[in-house]
Amino acid sequence: MNVVLLGALAPKHVSWLTPVWLLGLGGLASLLFLGVLWAAFTGLSRIPGLGELIENRRRFRWVSLALSLLVFLGLAAWEAGRISTVFSQEGSEAGLRRLLSAVALAVPVMIVVWGAVAALLALASRRLMDEIEEAVTEGILLPVLVAVAVLAAIGVAGAFFLRSPEASWAIVKSLGRLPYVGERTIDAVIPASKDPDVLEGRREPPPHPVLVDFRGEELQRIVIHSTQDISVARDKDVLMDSPESLQVLAGDKFEWHRRGLGNELFGRRPVKYLYVRNRGAEDARVTFILSTEIPYPQTLVIPVFAGLVAVFFAVYLALRTIAPRISAIALATYKSETAQPIFLLAVILTGVFLIGSIVFPYFTFGEDIKMLKDAGLNVLKVASIIVAVWGASSTVSEEIEGRTALTVLSKPLTRRSFVIGKFLGINWTVALMYLVLGLIFLAVVSGKPIYDARELARDAPPWETCFLEVVGTVPPLVLSFLEAMVLATIAVAISTRLPMLANLTICFSLYALGHLTTTITSGTQEQFAIVKFFGQLVSVIVPALEAYDVHTAIDAGLRVPGVYVAMTGIYTAIFGVIALLLALLLFEDRDVS
Repeated sequence: MNVVLLGALAPKHVSWLTPVWLLGLGGLASLLFLGVLWAAFTGLSRIPGLGELIENRRRFRWVSLALSLLVFLGLAAWEAGRISTVFSQEGSEAGLRRLLSAVALAVPVMIVVWGAVAALLALASRRLMDEIEEAVTEGILLPVLVAVAVLAAIGVAGAFFLRSPEASWAIVKSLGRLPYVGERTIDAVIPASKDPDVLEGRREPPPHPVLVDFRGEELQRIVIHSTQDISVARDKDVLMDSPESLQVLAGDKFEWHRRGLGNELFGRRPVKYLYVRNRGAEDARVTFILSTEIPYPQTLVIPVFAGLVAVFFAVYLALRTIAPRISAIALATYKSETAQPIFLLAVILTGVFLIGSIVFPYFTFGEDIKMLKDAGLNVLKVASIIVAVWGASSTVSEEIEGRTALTVLSKPLTRRSFVIGKFLGINWTVALMYLVLGLIFLAVVSGKPIYDARELARDAPPWETCFLEVVGTVPPLVLSFLEAMVLATIAVAISTRLPMLANLTICFSLYALGHLTTTITSGTQEQFAIVKFFGQLVSVIVPALEAYDVHTAIDAGLRVPGVYVAMTGIYTAIFGVIALLLALLLFEDRDVS
């Protein structure tokens, strides 16, 4: 280390705080990225015609639709090329499956593309850029910005307190290798030697170079297929039968993993060529499949975090520009609910529980962190659901009963805007809870392995272990937030007709039934027809909240894949739209006078 640390921390504290430091670097990248986006959209808003496009709603809709079609056609052409490749390389069956999946995703992709294009055009509004300070300092964007700024300060300080600036830079610098890693397939033809000495075994076949161009430290997996017996080495002077040479038999698959065979095969230096010797009497068709990743894959959290923050800001600001009346109702609801004593009480009590749970003895013989995750997620989810249901009842039902809604609807505001605005405001409130308490929960999860190691008189685990625990907690945290959104949508729909007590009773009854839908459906399959009918009816009407419950995966130490989270998000969006339509239907003829 050439630069002395500003502070010396114990290794256990370094292991605990390094995942938080990486999140801090993500916060720092978020601030820089948001600054770049602000400068870019400010420049775009000054283009004549583009900055005022949102003011003409009819023209805005047609322009956004035309650009969306162009983008969609480009994506369709690109996907058609990939499908034709699958047909030619993997056969008609695999190609047909790929084609059917592409057709099934066509409508959702078109909707997403249209929304993205409309959001980008809305962000280029001159009116929005002129009011950007007011838009950011009101509503949920201000606490999000404060949280990101705090994380950015941790990212800067951690570079000096956790390790030297050189070591910190070496970790961050690995992000520059992202464009050069991934999975590649290299095909080569190695000609058979015609030399009589080679054919009679008196001399080895000549080595033929194959351009591979990878770094040994980044290589994670290599698979080799060949139609002839070959030997592969990283140096042309290596003999065929030496320990440094790989022997690949014709028709077999040779596979090497870094974790399985160690790092001695290719070392850590750059490898430009691999040298192949053909042992067979015919030309060898050889296929190399190389899988590489950056030296510190944990740093991927930096661009991912920055991208998520940018998307959140973009969605909020675009919605504010496209639907100002809905956004005004949502903002008023958000301010009202965050000022309620129940919100502050829920945040404080849940935060105290999460922080204190790091020292709770769970008596699980070394598996306390799993119990911490289960307990923390359950408490956070229940607290957020209580806040959401209470907020929906107080801000919708009580405003209708107290005739406040009549005053609001007497202005140029439709009932549809009123209900959707209330829904968004309540979900902004729940999102703020998950922002604050989620960051606390992730910090607690990062420190729990350190505490358990101390209690068991073991050495502190490396920071990579703490980072894996944090990353594994993010998908269940997202699923927990999606479940709270489902209950919030139901609460908004019910509150258009029923008072608070009935709303609370129905919502928590649906919460209990939603976690038993599979049990109810499977238990009624062999019963009478009427019982089976009611079992299937419950599974259709009641939301399948079991899909959000991943405690079994947590207890088994399994990771929740991102695809599962994405599919659950799609289900949440579909159910949310249905519940909102029900709310609009119930509120359409409700007498508010």
